[in-house]
Amino acid sequence: MEERKREQIVVLIKKELSKIVFNELEFSPGELLTFTRGVITDDGSRLIFFFTVYPAGRESIILKQLQDRRGDLQHLLIKRLGIKYVPEVQFEIDKGEKSRARLEELYEKIEKVEE
Repeated sequence: MEERKREQIVVLIKKELSKIVFNELEFSPGELLTFTRGVITDDGSRLIFFFTVYPAGRESIILKQLQDRRGDLQHLLIKRLGIKYVPEVQFEIDKGEKSRARLEELYEKIEKVEE
């Protein structure tokens, strides 16, 4: 599958999946889940979405919810997108984004100390 086509599929599914998750999963007040990126295999059979949760600390709980409902989410994607085949969707905590946020926090603390 060509790169451009794979990117289009990721964007399309990410947009619809965000809507579905917002409506189908229960979150605590003030809790926010963000899909940061999606990676699709070369053959288009699997699609891994990386996500972050605000406030931090509940990533494993949200990951379990996503994994437990994966079949339902997959079914809703097929139904809403009106296509026969949607890649197998998997979820991973975006540890890179979490590290970046932590570095920013430390940098801000250093700036305050230097002032």
